[in-house]
Amino acid sequence: MKHTLLIMRHAKSCWDDPALPDQERPLNKRGAKAAPEMGRRIAKLGLRWDQIITSPAFRARATAEAVADAIGYEKELIISDALYFEGAFAICDLIRSIDESQKRVMIFGHNPDLHDLFERLSGQNLFKFPTAAYALFESKRPWAECDGFKLRDYDYPKSQR
Repeated sequence: MKHTLLIMRHAKSCWDDPALPDQERPLNKRGAKAAPEMGRRIAKLGLRWDQIITSPAFRARATAEAVADAIGYEKELIISDALYFEGAFAICDLIRSIDESQKRVMIFGHNPDLHDLFERLSGQNLFKFPTAAYALFESKRPWAECDGFKLRDYDYPKSQR
């Protein structure tokens, strides 16, 4: 029973309208380009994804949708408030709630939560978890433990892949 978890920070968002509520901020031009590019990189991993869970924020949903399109994911995205600035512990609670039948799951959210989660799952200090970055983890333990993860891949838009 191996589980694969990919965590991804939303792509770069637009700050042009300061009156726009945070949850409604869209991707900017750079983010709209980076999200599908990172999706293509994820597609090259050759994994079939069982579930995509995203923050309700527009920028996270837009990133998740672009990645879903790039990887050929045809199921409905799951929206979870636990991914909107609720902290790494809330995300672990979300992970613990994943059904065991779902072997490969993607989560889209925000910093500082994903940065903190990366460090918690990997046991490594990370200087920065930039926009549109992803980290791929594997664990042989049940989702309910939210533990035993090994970092298998880490990528971000400005990397030289």
